[in-house]
Amino acid sequence: VGELLRAGGLNENLSFSMMEPDTLDRVCWPPDCPERDQLRLANPLSQQQRVMRTTLLPALLEACRHNARQRVADVALYEIGTAFLPNPDHALPREEPRPAPRRAAGGGNNDGQSSYCPVESTARASQY
Repeated sequence: VGELLRAGGLNENLSFSMMEPDTLDRVCWPPDCPERDQLRLANPLSQQQRVMRTTLLPALLEACRHNARQRVADVALYEIGTAFLPNPDHALPREEPRPAPRRAAGGGNNDGQSSYCPVESTARASQY
């Protein structure tokens, strides 16, 4: 899958498996979505990484926002990573591999929408 995405002009993004608990608030995730059921770490390395990620999209939006601040006109990223979801039947979380492509355009595609992202909702990087 990664080779196909690279062939399509996307660059791979690598992000941490942990995130801040309020990350989903910043990207306007609905309050009742299952991704809000986050796994808290007993001994986090930092306050910014206290829960395991339940989605890859916020990290991609942050990467798009960073590129927009650097005045990169056209950003096309993907990440193939794992989302960690609670597993009531086991002590360990359920790990789901997920692809998450994202395109944020400042040049040719001014609406900021992407046909690359059928998996998760899209948002304009400048709104994040």
